[in-house]
Amino acid sequence: MTVAVTQFRDKLARQPYPATAMGKPHELGFDSDHQQVLGQFYGCRLVSTFQPIYALAGHHVVGYEAFIRSHHHELGGLSPWNLFALQAEDADLVRLDRLCRTVHTLNYFLTAEVPPLFLNVHSRLLLAVNENHGQAFRWVLDSLQIDPASIVLELPVIHANDFPLLAKVVTSYRHYGFKIALNIRQLPDALALAHLIHPDIIKLDSLHVATLADLPEVVATLQQLQIQVIATKVEQPAYLALIRQAGIGLAQGHHLGAPLPAPTLGAPVDVAVN
Repeated sequence: MTVAVTQFRDKLARQPYPATAMGKPHELGFDSDHQQVLGQFYGCRLVSTFQPIYALAGHHVVGYEAFIRSHHHELGGLSPWNLFALQAEDADLVRLDRLCRTVHTLNYFLTAEVPPLFLNVHSRLLLAVNENHGQAFRWVLDSLQIDPASIVLELPVIHANDFPLLAKVVTSYRHYGFKIALNIRQLPDALALAHLIHPDIIKLDSLHVATLADLPEVVATLQQLQIQVIATKVEQPAYLALIRQAGIGLAQGHHLGAPLPAPTLGAPVDVAVN
């Protein structure tokens, strides 16, 4: 893996546009003790973790969502929310967001091959980038010879009244070959955005929707539209039973599996899906 990271870092240094758009070569490193790619950003050490997404029928992993973990040399451990909140300038936030995705991609595809990989896009990036959403990240994937169709770009919770911005972003990401997932908390938004955007995947927040009487009807409609549905934040066995009853077959959450360090990807994972 060290060779691959070094080769990519050298290639990054020779390309003026991606070097500006994706971060600087010295912001990528490799921790040989823990066998993982690292990011360095204004005093923060960035590492990847990956939470499994399960097919409840068959009890097997069908993909992972990446999360960044950071440690600041003065502030200590920072949550992802606090890490991004520290970036007052849009340009810094964009660079951090893209650096995180690069670190995740290097760790994931150089350690295991269980696509798709779900990567979050920060909400401020949607406005901070004027056009060509996904162009810089597509350059990274092309450099690593990774099919963009193996990446699901996961967009933040957004309401149907933000449709013009969302439509523009989704159109651009699809132009560069990425799949799209939308995070949803309110069931009416799920139906509205399914018809307006038709994402590949809708992720429903179990904490908000698991107990709603109309959840099975909404799930059936989404499936008729050939949109995959994933229940997120499955933290309790009771939620798992409810989403099963609603017809949802894919799920993630701490009850099923906590985020894993990069070196453990591909290892057998026990899951309590009953």
